[in-house]
Amino acid sequence: MSLVMPPDPASSGPSGPAGSNTFYTAPSLGTGVRGIELDRCYVGDYVAGRRHGFGTYTYPNSFFKYEGQWVNGKKHGLGKLSMRDGAFYEGEFVDGEIIGQGTRRFANGDVYIGTFEMGEMHGFGVMRLANGDTYQGPLVRNAFQGVGVYTFANGDVYEGDFACHKRTGQGVLTCVDGRRYEGGWVDNEPTGYGECTYADGSWYKGDWGRSVYHGQGEWFQARSGLTYRGQFIAGVPALVPTGLTITWLADDDPKKATAGRKAPATARGAGWEPEVATLLPVVLGEPCSIPLTVSAQLQTPLPPPTSPVPSDPKGAKKPASAHGAPAPTPVINQPPRPGHVWRTADMEYGRRVNLTLHVEHPRPLAPDRLLRALVVNTLMPDGSTRVRLLVSTTTNMPPALPLARVNGQLVTSVQVELQAGQRVVEGLVIGSLEDEARIAQPNAMGFLVASTPGSRVEPGYCRVALPEPKAKKPGAK
Repeated sequence: MSLVMPPDPASSGPSGPAGSNTFYTAPSLGTGVRGIELDRCYVGDYVAGRRHGFGTYTYPNSFFKYEGQWVNGKKHGLGKLSMRDGAFYEGEFVDGEIIGQGTRRFANGDVYIGTFEMGEMHGFGVMRLANGDTYQGPLVRNAFQGVGVYTFANGDVYEGDFACHKRTGQGVLTCVDGRRYEGGWVDNEPTGYGECTYADGSWYKGDWGRSVYHGQGEWFQARSGLTYRGQFIAGVPALVPTGLTITWLADDDPKKATAGRKAPATARGAGWEPEVATLLPVVLGEPCSIPLTVSAQLQTPLPPPTSPVPSDPKGAKKPASAHGAPAPTPVINQPPRPGHVWRTADMEYGRRVNLTLHVEHPRPLAPDRLLRALVVNTLMPDGSTRVRLLVSTTTNMPPALPLARVNGQLVTSVQVELQAGQRVVEGLVIGSLEDEARIAQPNAMGFLVASTPGSRVEPGYCRVALPEPKAKKPGAK
């Protein structure tokens, strides 16, 4: 009985028996041994019993499949490793490992083109995500690391530092809507010091915390012209003026000016007190002879009481003012709450307020109602342009009386820009004598209101003296 030996693999060729170039290999063997571990299959070139040249290898679980170059039984050169879920790697192999330049497509649609080391994305490359975003830059062990460029699907672009796959360090974000942020980043969010500009001309320079203003900073709002310098908490200024006041100087006790005057009928109502607003000595149609100081104010608690100052001995003379005239006393239209004192809001610059005249006490606006501003440009005879800001509201507030008439144009509101919290207004004219018969009220009172459209500052107010209406002659129309 003769022993039939299997054909020598080295002698097999394309003209040999069917499947003679198919070898099933054991994990530890590089040579082909037919019939051992039939679940591993290689089809391709070989030299001296080892996979060498071009061939296809299907892994035991059939999930992976390699097609490409082989050297001495190992994947080496250019090849493609495919996966059953649609993912694949195509590129360079060295001694059986994914090393060098290649393309990796993931099952979710992400695609990476760049450098690999030991099967990991490592080095410089470009990654296109399935959601349309693109990253270009260095990677370390599959994570974005170093200085790179990340382009979002909507067109926003980030250029800067990455750490552990996240925007961390220093970087610049340029948005398609006109925003541009340059500064610190932590975990994909602006954090630390940064500067941001906006499409409308607004800007912020200062500290950030998790994508919002937080800490010391300076903010300019182009829409209102307001600049705030100070602390921010969770995106909003830490200090916001609690009121707008109008102050002037008077040589006598301002309470005497209102003594004996009855409260106007149209102003009477719940909570109305005559002494709340001091009478401003301004007459309809006549220029205001006293400069007014309009201020954004903060109410701060009074300091704790100190030891009382010894009273003057009886008969002591008080120092007289110059020329024997009484010393000017500042008169404020709106006193602070008990136990508090006004402090100028000097952390603000450029706040714009409006002075309007009303026939009765201004009603507070509901929280969901805001003042609406309308800018009106009036062409003057000399060719210049006068800019006025007219204010309206959806609440039931009496119509404003004209403040002045400029070349036939009624001005119902005048805009004032506050520098470091206050601004002095001189030469103000309340209305016009031509409008006296139409707008003067029998109670001869009006209210000058300072307000800031769209802000949280509550309006201040002061009463303005209006002349008595002219008596109509009998039979007059």
